[in-house]
Amino acid sequence: MPSSSSLRRVVFVACAILSSYAFAENAAGRRLPLLLDATLDELRAGLDNGDFTSVDLVDAYLRRIGEVNPTLHAVNEVNSEARHVAAKRDEERRTRTGPCEHRCPPLHGIPILLKDSIATNDTMRTTAGSFALFDAKVAEDSTVVAKLRQAGAVLLGKTNLSQWCGLRSANALYGWSSVGGQTVGAYSQGQNPCGSSSGSAVAASIGLAFAALGTQTFGSIIMPASRNNIVGIKPTLGLTSRYNVIMGSERRDGIGPMARTVRDAAHVLSAIAGPDDKDQYTSAFPLPQVPNYADACDGTALRGKRIGVLRPAFRSAELAGPFDAALQTMKDAGAELVNVTKLAAGVLESRVYLGYNEVAIMSDFSSNLQEYLARLVSNPHNITSLEDLHAFTQADGRENVTDSAYWDDALSEGWSKTQPEVIEIVKNLTDVARQGLLDAFKGHENEGKLDALVTDSDGSYQVADMAGWPVMTVPLACTSMAFANEIDSETGTMNMTGPNMPFGISFVGEPWSEESLIGMAYAFEQRTKAREKVKPWASSTPKTELEHVVGKPANVTRS
Repeated sequence: MPSSSSLRRVVFVACAILSSYAFAENAAGRRLPLLLDATLDELRAGLDNGDFTSVDLVDAYLRRIGEVNPTLHAVNEVNSEARHVAAKRDEERRTRTGPCEHRCPPLHGIPILLKDSIATNDTMRTTAGSFALFDAKVAEDSTVVAKLRQAGAVLLGKTNLSQWCGLRSANALYGWSSVGGQTVGAYSQGQNPCGSSSGSAVAASIGLAFAALGTQTFGSIIMPASRNNIVGIKPTLGLTSRYNVIMGSERRDGIGPMARTVRDAAHVLSAIAGPDDKDQYTSAFPLPQVPNYADACDGTALRGKRIGVLRPAFRSAELAGPFDAALQTMKDAGAELVNVTKLAAGVLESRVYLGYNEVAIMSDFSSNLQEYLARLVSNPHNITSLEDLHAFTQADGRENVTDSAYWDDALSEGWSKTQPEVIEIVKNLTDVARQGLLDAFKGHENEGKLDALVTDSDGSYQVADMAGWPVMTVPLACTSMAFANEIDSETGTMNMTGPNMPFGISFVGEPWSEESLIGMAYAFEQRTKAREKVKPWASSTPKTELEHVVGKPANVTRS
């Protein structure tokens, strides 16, 4: 077996060179963090020190969106009220009033983006990427948005997504919507952004905001986070409320953070987690209060952990090498690694069950959509059901550019979440997934229990999503500049693989184990610093920095 040092070289040899400077200095001598990789701690320090304001941050991020959004299509809409909200946050910080009376909360004055399926009761739309909801209005914020406002965050805008969270067409590309166009990854030419939260992933990866929220039914946080060189957390089912979010499936969906570092993602998760009377699934929340997940960021957290290794079938040594190097990094950090075969022999055999996955998800989607539509206070197209939505889509030339295969199936079969046969299918899927994971975690006879499973981020989500267990991805490496392009076989466009394309590694945990997962992921991140070694293409990298806006008149290019 290669030495640990040679394995580490495999991880990093393909990747672009780390920039030498993470800060710029303006004419006044203030150190200003560069926004491609700026962390929450750096942004908070700058705000507290008076080096820049929340309005400066909003102006810089809006300019950055304007620079790259015409080609990357990551953001559907910017918030016309963002500067006003930021100015209010600056006043609270300056006068030590409101939430800043004692100390400003971590996200106070920090701009964040939302997937365009997360409802806001303000000037922004919530469209799920469709003109069917373009002028529709909700009566109140989604719960996660209300929590972000309470935390003092500045809602910067809505990100593009796979239309209807990928639950309309069988052949549309990841990241395409009629409202936002085709989202493109920033790291490789024609890069498929991979997953319905693609706009959130691309935006967070190149510093169009501090972070973004995504949603996941079946891989929609983990896949795009992995392929766009960021951290993504799909939490335990019930940790975050889905109220007033356009869901794929109430029995699967989680709202989670997408950010550039584990610590930053942890801060966002703390802000949005917790029980909510409007989402019955959150009643399972077992803790007396929401943890400060950032406190779990301990560089020694891998020491003494038993981690099960679920080895994927890599298509090339260039992908397998970084995974092997990652395992060695964990061993060097004091983790005990255990090869897992029980999961492969159990749950992954249940791929026969995946034929029922569409039934399970689409029955929920049809019912959950109807519930969301019933709460609208303005519904210009009078869409009240999946049948109405299907008819609108077929009649509207902006929409009718791809198939509606999933809707066709759901409508022809009459699937509903309350049907006894659907309930049985969902129960079988969930039971098989949970039992397979439980068997893997409890270990073999005379062995200790596992603390986590580790695997690649392209497949980690499948069983975890069916079981409702948490999973998070952390940047690992990227392909070499000589790596061949591989066109999406279903659509014949956009590259699924190619040169300089990032990929991550995932940690899967038991329900409510987010603190432990975050600790292990943080310890791994600090030892590898993998994100810093992979850079987006120059043409996809925004040019505006804080030094271009601090102390200067606003001249914001809006998307």
